[in-house]
Amino acid sequence: MDVQETTNEVITVLSNAEDEESLEKTARNFDEVQEIRLQEEGDFSNTLLALSKILQAQEVKIKASKLDESSNRMNSLQDDKKTTTQFIEKIEDDVKLLEENINARENEIQDLQVRAAEVKENQEEVLPKKRYIFSLYTNISHIRWDYECEEDHVKGFMANLNDVRPFCLNKSENSAYDIANRLWDIMDD
Repeated sequence: MDVQETTNEVITVLSNAEDEESLEKTARNFDEVQEIRLQEEGDFSNTLLALSKILQAQEVKIKASKLDESSNRMNSLQDDKKTTTQFIEKIEDDVKLLEENINARENEIQDLQVRAAEVKENQEEVLPKKRYIFSLYTNISHIRWDYECEEDHVKGFMANLNDVRPFCLNKSENSAYDIANRLWDIMDD
């Protein structure tokens, strides 16, 4: 039911029961109520429109704030990515350097193993010869060396069937030539 029909019904009911003056008074009251209602509807619409504008402004601010937060977060993540990438590159460089060092050490080990094999082979060939020569010289000269003497001395003894002749020569006072001649002299005596 709309307002006009309601008004007509009220007029019909009142015209029968009351006089015209009360009807006019009721119509004025109704018009005043209607006017207040329209004014309140206008105020309500204006308030609703103002609140809608405030809400839109707040939404824009929130979106801008979220966009700023997202932008800041994105910048932070990009900085973290850059730092992590640099760290990874440094680690990769360190790994390459270590691999090069390991390869160099492995090559050195292989070289040392080859040299050790050569030395062992030479010892197997040369050592028996040297022992034979040392034994030969010892048997001919009858010299017995004192290996526990001081480093700057040549010490030992010469033994033959009849005699034992000790010797002790200072390396700092005698040249190698003098020491050799002295030993020959002791053998000749």
